Amino acid sequence: MNVYEYRTIGNSFLTPAIEKIMARPIAKLVGAKINPNIISGVGHLAVYVALWLSFFKVLDTPYTLIVIAVLIAFQTLGDKVDGAVARHFDKSSPLGEFMDHFFELFNQGALLMIFYNLFTIQQPLIFIILMVALCIRNMVKYYEQYKTNMLVYSKVGFMEIKVLAVFILLLSTVPSVHQFINSPGFSVSLIEVLSIMLIIGNVMGTVVNIGRIPQITYGMWLFVGLFVIVAVINVLLNNDIAALFVILTYGVLYVGRLLSTQLVDGIERSPDFFLPLFLIIQYFLRFIDNTNALHLMAIYLCVNIILLTTKTFGALGKPKEEQASK
Repeated sequence: MNVYEYRTIGNSFLTPAIEKIMARPIAKLVGAKINPNIISGVGHLAVYVALWLSFFKVLDTPYTLIVIAVLIAFQTLGDKVDGAVARHFDKSSPLGEFMDHFFELFNQGALLMIFYNLFTIQQPLIFIILMVALCIRNMVKYYEQYKTNMLVYSKVGFMEIKVLAVFILLLSTVPSVHQFINSPGFSVSLIEVLSIMLIIGNVMGTVVNIGRIPQITYGMWLFVGLFVIVAVINVLLNNDIAALFVILTYGVLYVGRLLSTQLVDGIERSPDFFLPLFLIIQYFLRFIDNTNALHLMAIYLCVNIILLTTKTFGALGKPKEEQASK
């Protein structure tokens, strides 16, 4: 394995300003005492707390929206602070890169489900298509990084989406604005219109990424085919939230394998075959109850993601000299 080097091209519209105005000054205040991976981990946890709040709505609606907005803003800033700390104090590591990129797709899926829970959705299929588009876009982005050892950032990325989400949540604390956002227009709400725009943007970005990738192997196309099968059958078998969860975790599993390949040993791994086969059999034979089938899929995916994460953390957590010698 070559000596680790994190190489990127480009930046989003908001990233330079946020780094200059907030992230770098905070990083200097934080200093070298706090590991950037801890900052990153706490930020990711904030998003999952926000997701939990959106499901159970333990607070009155305006306070729920404010707290969730603050948690998302905290993760957005923390994502830049941990990078600034790593660069300023020379603490960049493949483990930190894996944490940031692997959990980024989780965070995107969590944000999507937060808005599904908080706002009126007329056409749930739009959100499911958006989840598929997000997973494929992330897969292609990190497949390109694996092939070229270069991560390319687009002008409008997850940073801009999170900032927009924070503004929407805060504005929604005003009753008239909340009513306007939830009001259907042409049978879709404003949130769904924004989701359609994100679908188009992710599809266009995916096409651009694919055009830059040299020597695409069958593994990438195989994943896309299996992923579409997983998505379609889940829509037919499960409710919306269950479908979103399975689609997200199946996509995360392959993205994690890509990142592990790129950062650990360079050996390209195949997508998971078991889940698509299980779904096909379940759809045609209904050999067990759909609820039990969903539980089995959830357990299977979670166990595989935990195993992948544990194995990758173990490999990347070794001393730099030992990694470089591989």
